[in-house]
Amino acid sequence: MPSKRDSLPFYRQTLIDAWRLTVSHKHLWIFGFFATFAGFGGVSDILFGVFDRMTGQLPSIAGASQSSWAILPGFATISVMMKTSPYPAVSLLIFVLALLIFFAVFAWVVSTSIGSLIGSIRKIERGGRPTLIEGFRIGQASMLRVFVLNVVTKIALGTILILIGSNLIHLLRTGSLVSSFFYLLSFVLFTAISVTISIIAIYATNSAVIQNLPVIPAVADGLRILKKHWLVNIEMVILLLMINAVLAVLALLLAMILAVPLIFLFMFAALVKSIAMLTIITTITAVVLLAVIVFVGSFATTFQTSCWTLLWIRFSGRGTHIPKIMRLISWIQDRLKG
Repeated sequence: MPSKRDSLPFYRQTLIDAWRLTVSHKHLWIFGFFATFAGFGGVSDILFGVFDRMTGQLPSIAGASQSSWAILPGFATISVMMKTSPYPAVSLLIFVLALLIFFAVFAWVVSTSIGSLIGSIRKIERGGRPTLIEGFRIGQASMLRVFVLNVVTKIALGTILILIGSNLIHLLRTGSLVSSFFYLLSFVLFTAISVTISIIAIYATNSAVIQNLPVIPAVADGLRILKKHWLVNIEMVILLLMINAVLAVLALLLAMILAVPLIFLFMFAALVKSIAMLTIITTITAVVLLAVIVFVGSFATTFQTSCWTLLWIRFSGRGTHIPKIMRLISWIQDRLKG
């Protein structure tokens, strides 16, 4: 039976604190923008992300001659390059070297930004006001550990995607009821595993940044928090999923509102047959849509990371947190007894 203290609106307080932190410290959006490329904090997206990636790959793997390797990012590009280049080996070498350099710079920026975001949120939660430079220094100190955790997480999620893709290919080849059942079962199972891995990775990253833990102890700490508060984490994933849906709708409405005058200008340019005006309006439209995407993406990542970091802080304390569903059951029992 939860006490009055336990029945406090835990989720509401966490979400409100995360919202206020995100709105009042807009410089964190810069870190959030780069952290978005790693998908950090967006655990709820995985619930539909696997499905989107698989359905997007259906045309390329529908043929019986294709293998599950076809769903790997960049596989189609490398395959076409090897077939069309007069010097396949040289082209492949240049492509790989350029890719490695880009990946190294990109990984450094993203990993530093994730650490900077988490470290800054922790300082703000303790009453500090970290600047952009301070946050960057925090991210630099934990960059390598954040990078390793994210790489391991991406490899695990990529392996799961390949396993699901293999089952889908088998289903497309056989079309049997048994294959359909096993594909559905593997899809549900691997999606649940993906969500679990992502939550552990987020908490492990927080432990690595805030407590300076090495990678393996950080993962163990993330696993400990998930095991102890697994139901609370599931509820938070669902809440963030609903908030993401609302943000997506608001972003769409904002894009539509901004696009209305541009559409009229585009129609006017088409009537007067001005190529220059059409080019300018098309460019402006693209910039506006890109700005909306960057704005919403940066805000959403910062907000979600704030939610998970505040949860990590509260779960790392000595207090106990009763899941909402348990409080609801207790409330119903009290009403029935009364």
